[in-house]
Parts: sequence; structure tokens; C-alpha cells
Amino acid sequence: MIPLQSVARSRHAVSMNSDIDAHPLAAALAVSDELAQACALHGITLPSLGPDLASCTATAPPRQLIDLGRVNMDTARRLVAVLRRSAGRGGD
Repeated sequence: MIPLQSVARSRHAVSMNSDIDAHPLAAALAVSDELAQACALHGITLPSLGPDLASCTATAPPRQLIDLGRVNMDTARRLVAVLRRSAGRGGD
């Protein structure tokens, strides 16, 4: 089992471009935080966003999956609008 204190310390030191194999859970937590912050810029909250713990401790691929979780219809529509705008296809 990985001590939570070491995960908390190392998650801040891991970035998307660092070696994800050295600290798989910390890397997944860091990416989850980055995604949450990016969504927040658009007023979107994914309440269940976080690393899939089973995949972060797996020894074989696929590894480090991010669980986006379930969202209500309003959040899903806002997410669709943001993605469409970013693709240059209009928001509504």
C-alpha cells in the first residue's frame, strides 16, 4: 500500500511531462488536478473526477486511467458547449 503522505507530497512534484512510471498515482492525481482546474475556468465541475485507483496500481497496460465520473445534464451540456467552441463549431 502507498502511504497517502508520500502521494500528497509527490503529486505536486509530478507534471504531465514527467516520468509517470516512477509515481503512477501521483501522476494521475496531478493530471486530475490540472483537468479540474481547466474545467473550472469554464465554470464546469466534475464532482467524481479523479484517478482510477486500480489502473494506477496495475503492473500491465492500460495504466493510469482518469475517471471522469458521472455528471448531471446541465454539466454535460456545458461541457459539450465548451468542447464545440474550442473546436470552432459554435457552442449551442
